[in-house]
Amino acid sequence: MAMLVRRVVTPIRFARGTRAPAVARGLSTTTARPSVAVVGVGQMGAAVAANLLRNAVDVHLFDLAGAANVPPALQQGQLAGATWAASAAEAARAASVVITALPRPENVSAAFEAPGGLLE
Repeated sequence: MAMLVRRVVTPIRFARGTRAPAVARGLSTTTARPSVAVVGVGQMGAAVAANLLRNAVDVHLFDLAGAANVPPALQQGQLAGATWAASAAEAARAASVVITALPRPENVSAAFEAPGGLLE
C-alpha cells in the first residue's frame, strides 16, 4: 500500500498593504537587461522571439536555415532588433538563457553536439 506524504509549506506573511520584497517574490533585483538565445526560429521559435522582443529582452537567434526558416507572418519587422548569430554556440555565449525550439530529435542532437553547437 502506497503512503501519501503531504508537505506543508508555511507562507511568509507581510503586513496588510505591504508587498513582499522582490527577492521573496522570486523577482530579480538587478537592473541588467535579460538576454535570451533562441535556437530554432521556425513557427514556435520565431513567435517566442517576437514576444521576448516586445517585452524589451535582448534576443540572439540561430537557425541552421538562417532567416529563410522564419514564417512570413513574422518576417515583417517583428524580429527587428534581434541579433542573428553565426552558430548556436555564439548565440548561447551572448545570452544568459537559451531556449531551443526544434522539431525533431535529430535537430536537437545537431544543435547541441555538432561543431558550433551549444555544447561547444
